[in-house]
Amino acid sequence: MSCYPKFEEKDDVWVSELDMKDLKYAKKYTTISLPWTFDRMQYGGNSQNGVNNRIMNIFKGVLNQNLLEKKLEEKGYSTVKDWTKYRETDLFDFEIGDNVYDVKTCHVYDEYSEQNDREIFSLDFLIENIDYPGPEWKRFFPATLPFTQINGIEEKDRYLFGISRTNDDIRKTEPDNDDGGFWVSGPCKDAFKFFQVPEAILKREEADQGFYVEVRWERSQNTLFDENNDIELSLIGEWDGERLDEVMVLSPGEEKMSENEYSSLSTVKLNHPSMLIDKDKLVISAESNYSGRIPKPTNPKIDLDNDDFDWTLTKDDFVNLHVPMDYKVYWLGWVPVEEFFEKFQKYESYFIPHPDNYDVNVPGKVTSKLREQLEREDRKRKKKINKGEDISRPKFSDLIDGDSLHGGFLLAAYRGGHTLGAGSYYYPPNPNAFREKALYILPADLNKMSAIE
Repeated sequence: MSCYPKFEEKDDVWVSELDMKDLKYAKKYTTISLPWTFDRMQYGGNSQNGVNNRIMNIFKGVLNQNLLEKKLEEKGYSTVKDWTKYRETDLFDFEIGDNVYDVKTCHVYDEYSEQNDREIFSLDFLIENIDYPGPEWKRFFPATLPFTQINGIEEKDRYLFGISRTNDDIRKTEPDNDDGGFWVSGPCKDAFKFFQVPEAILKREEADQGFYVEVRWERSQNTLFDENNDIELSLIGEWDGERLDEVMVLSPGEEKMSENEYSSLSTVKLNHPSMLIDKDKLVISAESNYSGRIPKPTNPKIDLDNDDFDWTLTKDDFVNLHVPMDYKVYWLGWVPVEEFFEKFQKYESYFIPHPDNYDVNVPGKVTSKLREQLEREDRKRKKKINKGEDISRPKFSDLIDGDSLHGGFLLAAYRGGHTLGAGSYYYPPNPNAFREKALYILPADLNKMSAIE
């Protein structure tokens, strides 16, 4: 058990406010790093919405990291974070002194407070509920670790938690002529395999054989303004680890080939989605110069350099990398990894809000699928221990009692095309609760930010 002073009052919180330089840098990093950033939420590349959600998460993560770095330097700390090595380092790892901090942030959107009858966020309200363990989700502030991130924790020393906040939900901004937007999209489906898989990128660079990008604007109908209605589409990719930016200017119905040869295509940026009307499409394809196949490591039958695909984008397939100037991040505190897992065991698990009492989460129950998953993780744990590794996390099956699950688990399930999960202050059931399983402790378990060393 650590002997550091605990987070107890609102004056312990460090508050970061937005700077335009931070916003600019976050956009730059996000648009080039997509193929190399670990997919923590397991969005994959099978849907445009999933890819764009991942882009937004990277964007918020980089923005928050920049704000944290500035705040630490302002407080006199020396930090190590090389943002140029996006191919090599974990975006969310932060080295301070001799410790590696894994930074975890969640987002509060004030616009959902009224429709969920939830109190507007304030530090006073957070402190009032600093040690509230549930089951009422409206005053439940868990500090969470996604279940998908329990492996690889041996490389981390501490978790650092923060809350970012805006009034509007920045994930669902609709295109508007005055939005000041930075509208981007990332490859999905077959285009994802071709443009984004690191093994294919490195093979092309090794062979000095890349690809060219072809873009076609399919206009659904002619308008009186077509002659003065060109669009600008920026291709953002790489060659041999160097960023390549290329702007294509297209007229309705026009098709163009890129001037640059690429090894990867990370994202594309459109000057504004409103330029695409009705059922307009941007059709993006590739012409490969690579001689031979690039077998997918996990399934050699799949050729990662198969350029027989069309990636189609409509006006609804872009996400806006922009946040309002009221954006703030509240840095709450930190905890050693081993202490997180020790504290987590004393809490109770939750699933969805109760059907007869929307304000209260129901206790988590062990399904056969969940039992198998926890037992599988226990086998991985045992193998590591047998190899002499020091493992912080407990044996999960010891927390199972019949169909009851003890420990701070926030459960989620995918049913009928929708994700169901536990509610919390950050994730109200309307519009969405947790979309994946997570482990939690409470803010009261965290050490003060000023105790960082």
